Amino acid sequence: PATSAPPAPAKATAPSTSVSPPTSQDAAWAKVVEAAKKEGTVALYSWGLTGDLGVTISKAFKDKYGITVELTTGTGAQLVPRIQSEYRAGQYVADMLEGSPINAIFAKQQGLTQSFGELPQKAAKDVWVRDPFLDKEGHTVSFFYTIHGAYINTNLLKPNDAPKSWKAILEPKWKGKMVIPDPDSMPTANQLYVVLTRHLGFTDDYFRDLAKQDLVIAPTHPEADAMLARGQVSINLASSLSTMAPLINQGAPIVPIDMAEGVPSPDGSVVNLMSKAPHPNASRLFADWLISKEGQETHAKARSVPSVRKDVGDYRPAPTRINYTTLVPMNEQDWDEGARVQREKVLSKLGWKK
Repeated sequence: PATSAPPAPAKATAPSTSVSPPTSQDAAWAKVVEAAKKEGTVALYSWGLTGDLGVTISKAFKDKYGITVELTTGTGAQLVPRIQSEYRAGQYVADMLEGSPINAIFAKQQGLTQSFGELPQKAAKDVWVRDPFLDKEGHTVSFFYTIHGAYINTNLLKPNDAPKSWKAILEPKWKGKMVIPDPDSMPTANQLYVVLTRHLGFTDDYFRDLAKQDLVIAPTHPEADAMLARGQVSINLASSLSTMAPLINQGAPIVPIDMAEGVPSPDGSVVNLMSKAPHPNASRLFADWLISKEGQETHAKARSVPSVRKDVGDYRPAPTRINYTTLVPMNEQDWDEGARVQREKVLSKLGWKK
């Protein structure tokens, strides 16, 4: 019987894909990346990216783009005057300044910085735990936030017995048992003042009462933290997660405590682009990478701090991963010169002595 020919096999078709056409912004950024690689260097004046952390960040960026990060380290009180002196001499060495928001705002006020312009990461939506763009002009990019809260030594004080509010630490039983970093030289006590007065409704009378609690004044953050770890005091009132994390990782009997009214959570470190940066494209690329998912994973893991992005893991030491009732960020107005004057004013009112 007659048979019909078998049907021809159907032609395989490639799966349909939808690719967005490149935009003018993509093309413009590609030119920035190309120019950055030609510049080959970022001269970074840095307060926080020191030691192994600085090496880790620099290596990760160079591995990706082939661009060297040249680190010059020091405190903000050293680096900002150095840049000012270089500019007066017509020497433009630094590309970027990394450090505290206080120094960043001061450098901006002195005309030492410029806007980063449009960074690709700035267009990212719904990924930010904390907006990394600190000022509306785009001079300052924050790449991590910290938590300047109270910590206790669990060998001396159990978490259930610890004070649960800023008002509770005025109770007589805490007198002489609390340490705070020197407000003359360390920022956390001053930031505590700004957050409690500007955001949480406390008055100067509260701080006068706090001064009567015979606070132990430690000269630096590390010494205040070490005093708590050694059991010389029960409570550290104003420490930073970034300085406390290494001690906790080493096994110190320290945990944070929540405060019902809220806990200061300022930006930990920021970067500025200098107004006469010799390598502006490489600097813009570095800033954008710092707040990218890859840059944030690298930094948060190396420093054991929270990320400004939601899509990055939590690398804080396990004992510090508590659910705070309220974390209170500081805005540009808190960091500006007016806030600094307020902080200086409170020092004389408090009568804190070294």
